[in-house]
Amino acid sequence: MTAEKLSQLPQEKVSLFKKSKEREGCAADTISAVEGALRQVDLDGMMPSMLDTLGDSIDKLPLNEPIELHKWVRHCITIGSTRSIYGPHNPFHDKAVENAFWVFEHKASVLMNGFVPGWAAQEGLNARNTVAKALGTYYAARKHREGSALAQAKYDVPAHYGLNSEDIGLVEVPFLIGVLNNTVPSTFWSLCAMLSSPSLVHKMREEVAEIVTKDGSRFLINIGQLKRKTSLPMSIYQETLRQRNSFSASRFVMEDTWISTKTGNYLLKAGAVVQVPADIVHADAKYWGDDASQTDFERFTDPLRKKKHPLAFRSFGGSPYICPGRQFATTEVMAIMAMLVMRFDITPAEGVWNLPPQNVSMFGSVPPPKGDIPVVFKEREGWQGEWAFEKGEAGLPWGLESG
Repeated sequence: MTAEKLSQLPQEKVSLFKKSKEREGCAADTISAVEGALRQVDLDGMMPSMLDTLGDSIDKLPLNEPIELHKWVRHCITIGSTRSIYGPHNPFHDKAVENAFWVFEHKASVLMNGFVPGWAAQEGLNARNTVAKALGTYYAARKHREGSALAQAKYDVPAHYGLNSEDIGLVEVPFLIGVLNNTVPSTFWSLCAMLSSPSLVHKMREEVAEIVTKDGSRFLINIGQLKRKTSLPMSIYQETLRQRNSFSASRFVMEDTWISTKTGNYLLKAGAVVQVPADIVHADAKYWGDDASQTDFERFTDPLRKKKHPLAFRSFGGSPYICPGRQFATTEVMAIMAMLVMRFDITPAEGVWNLPPQNVSMFGSVPPPKGDIPVVFKEREGWQGEWAFEKGEAGLPWGLESG
């Protein structure tokens, strides 16, 4: 329903997405194909281009002058993620397409509201159409054949059902909200947590320095070693998600079920919908200990202080529906945190870490900031030179609490 409203395909083509007696439907078959394309082996194949693109964005950072941190993070993640999906002919290399996507993402809630007059939704519609046209042109030229397995799956299944390249471009735009709009604020808030604490910066540098190698004048960060031999970067990231995540899982009640709580017994009727808000679970002392309501960015470095229940960490969903791209997104966040903290001294342009408040997001589980914070990047003495990422061991997962 969300994709239907945001793409606004003609009704006769919307019907192709629905299940019938003869077939599962385009939506179900696309989901199945996407899940197949998101197997670890395919994600590992996407990793080198993503890491190269992130490294290039970091190389191009302007030094010794204020830049807006969230705006830069948004660009860095957008280009890195889409390059890994669409390959060398990535439509988001066009700055106008990148900017249009974020206008669309910001206005998407307006487009979801069927009672909003057309003039109020026009900016969002124009932005969506800009992105959809670029994606449609990309698919029409068969450039996805040089892209990832994910890009190919996103074209092949709808095309089999009779959608043309223009239609597929329209359907693709809402999909990208799921790809981008949680990773960006997760990276931003994790960086803010780290950079605003001199103690965390110092400890991060101690840990990450152990896995940085040098090849002539080039510094290398091996992602496999970052996974194996560091704990603080992941702890900062997961505590950020634990504190800021607003995801709410929905589950249908399959049969009448009684549950017992401290306040009484309750009957959940078959057919009802149960909401499981992550922020409530994440603040529950029963699962996280007496300091559950406190923020401690070193919490996840101590195995004894981790969650007390296998489903207590809800930031990526929960069984049977868990974010299939969580390992890939985590690599993006960890890579950016590690390279920035090693290469640069990063200070607030105004002298104080006055972090912006959280905004609201209709589609994301991690709220973006309401505003931004200008920061200054300065190369660290003794760490100047060329930097690059190495993928390291293929298939080695991050130790996420959600698995």
